[in-house]
Amino acid sequence: MKKINAANDYTAGERLGIGFQNILLGLGSYRNGHWGDGIFLTGSKLMVCYLGLTAEDEAEWDFALGLGIVSLAYGFVRPFFYHKNNSVNLSMNIGVIPTAHGVEPGVSYRLSW
Repeated sequence: MKKINAANDYTAGERLGIGFQNILLGLGSYRNGHWGDGIFLTGSKLMVCYLGLTAEDEAEWDFALGLGIVSLAYGFVRPFFYHKNNSVNLSMNIGVIPTAHGVEPGVSYRLSW
């Protein structure tokens, strides 16, 4: 089993921050390299929205609400089992870029291994 360096691990505050970012379609998991959790959280939250909008009776609404609560809880609990992986680093900035034709939206990113 691989030994984890505790000095290079997430603090409780960072883990809680990842949980809050996970509210928005699993963004915290994606940003920290845990793609599987991000995909699960994105899919479950989209499913909650779909089920909530198409619910025809109280039982369907209760199911959508239950799935939403489970997804929300998973998004906060799961980051407490994450460990830093410094082999992948993704940073992304979204902003505006002045050009000869005026100001246009743009995205810059950096991915390093």
